Amino acid sequence: MIRKIWVGIVLVAIALFLIFYYLGFVKTIRDNNSYQRQSNGKGVVGSERFGFEFEYPADWGMVDFVLSEGSARADNSGVTGTYFMGRFNNNELCQFRGVSPDFSAPMGGNAVLSGGWIKDGNNYLSIWPINYEGDRRIDYKEISETQDGREAVVVAPSASERRREEPPVAAHYVVYINLPGPEVWGIGIGCFADGSNELNPDTLNDMEGIVNSFRRLDK
Repeated sequence: MIRKIWVGIVLVAIALFLIFYYLGFVKTIRDNNSYQRQSNGKGVVGSERFGFEFEYPADWGMVDFVLSEGSARADNSGVTGTYFMGRFNNNELCQFRGVSPDFSAPMGGNAVLSGGWIKDGNNYLSIWPINYEGDRRIDYKEISETQDGREAVVVAPSASERRREEPPVAAHYVVYINLPGPEVWGIGIGCFADGSNELNPDTLNDMEGIVNSFRRLDK
């Protein structure tokens, strides 16, 4: 009899946990590098290690967080430094990335990739790659502001600007925000249009919401 009562209690506890989990009250996933949860109808992703947190539309789904640390690799792949990337399960057109200043890998460029920036008058200069000797100025559209009052450099090239690229690039809206370091000094968060289309207003609103919710977790 007692055994049946305990089995019933356990089953009820499991059922309650699953209900609360899917309702978003106990939906937190955390590892050594990132965490994510649901809050007030929004998804929340962050990293205590890299020092950031922001909200995003809940219907973008959970985030696949990828980390590469070149110093820990022994496969002779040519990767050095630290690199992280987050991809949204239900929105493959949006992502975020960050790299350490010494990051190097045999990979193509990506508009979202950021290692932070420094301000020089009205110019914003990219820190990464640290050994680059060319023009570091970021061709930005405007400067926005995060929840905690920090500058966010917005890159959103016009159609004519994109056509001048070789090869032409898809429409995109990317923000670069500095992180506290010392491992990774910046993060890029952005969305791309599908094919040759322009970004829709909902995506732009979503990106503005991300910037407005972004906060740095200074150590």
